[in-house]
Amino acid sequence: MVRIWRAFGLQPHRTETFQLSTDPFFVEKVRDIVAVYMHPPEHAVVLSVDEKSQVQALDRTQPILPLRPGLPEQRTHDCERHGATSLFAALDVTTGKVIGERHRRHRRFARHPRYHLHFTPTSASWLNQVERWFADWTEKRIRRGSFDSVRNLEKAIRDYWEQNDKDPKPFIWTADADLILGKVQRLCERISDSGQ
Repeated sequence: MVRIWRAFGLQPHRTETFQLSTDPFFVEKVRDIVAVYMHPPEHAVVLSVDEKSQVQALDRTQPILPLRPGLPEQRTHDCERHGATSLFAALDVTTGKVIGERHRRHRRFARHPRYHLHFTPTSASWLNQVERWFADWTEKRIRRGSFDSVRNLEKAIRDYWEQNDKDPKPFIWTADADLILGKVQRLCERISDSGQ
């Protein structure tokens, strides 16, 4: 069986997830957001803003075993929970710097008359660049960490944030709207051809 899988490049143990947006203005919003990323307005600061709520302070019940030759990093699946915090962040898409706050309770951003808001489509957070930054620090600092208090978790977030802002690197958006929408169209065609 394994020889057949290898011969045809099949990897049945691997899966990927996807979620198609049902936003009725999906196409218009994709074009709008991508245009702002690829051609930001002159004399304007473009911020990608979002929240990451309920970041939990999890303390591993046993120490993490480091990576060794032939063995991956190993960690226990069980943790003790010590509370949570929420992060509100704005990523300057031009410079890569991050502005934000941590709150133990969920609060809304204040409205401001000089802001012009561009909304990402429903179920399309991948289009929001600050989400990419959230994924980076979650993978590099939070997922591999062990935090015995919300204070220690918030310190780890603050330290990562400060390190990022010492030498910020913006994400370079390269896919134009037509490329993105073409991929979505091909996915929809695959779904409809599969009899689903």
